[in-house]
Amino acid sequence: LVAALAVRTASAKSSVSVGVDVIFLLDASGSMLKSDPLRVSEHATSLFIQLLGSEDRAGVVAFGDSAQVVLPLTPVETQLRQQMAQAIQKIQFNQNHTDIEAALKQAMVMFTAANKEKASDQARVPHVILLTDGRLDPAPGKGSSPAADRRRIKEHAREYLHQGVRISSIAFGLDADAELLQEIAE
Repeated sequence: LVAALAVRTASAKSSVSVGVDVIFLLDASGSMLKSDPLRVSEHATSLFIQLLGSEDRAGVVAFGDSAQVVLPLTPVETQLRQQMAQAIQKIQFNQNHTDIEAALKQAMVMFTAANKEKASDQARVPHVILLTDGRLDPAPGKGSSPAADRRRIKEHAREYLHQGVRISSIAFGLDADAELLQEIAE
């Protein structure tokens, strides 16, 4: 709820009434079955979307081995809210890895594509909400070390900041990488 209220507040402070664009990044790795056995991340995302206004847009990316768009950046219209919740409920938490970098890249692609449609969309307030246990475990073959993965993720977070995109992170589980998630959100 705090993140949803923060998004609404950011929109309300604007001198021109513009909506917000919120992309939820949901960790769909198998470790989330242990960190989030009740699938609170899924329910929270659906609730956040219910709290958004009709002038807002929401998108959902599930990530694990790779990042998959579950819901493109879509206007949060009353008749679509139930369909959005159903799309989120279909996410399978069974991927073997946790590639936060891929999720961050996919969200930026979605923001960029959405803002090319109309010049007025560039005034919208962009926000990413990352819901994860924060355990970095990208798929093999990336040819990097955990330190290099952390560095790249922090670079993406800095690029988001430079582009005016806010990131909030919500950690699940007692052994979540709180330090990394804090750094991403700063």
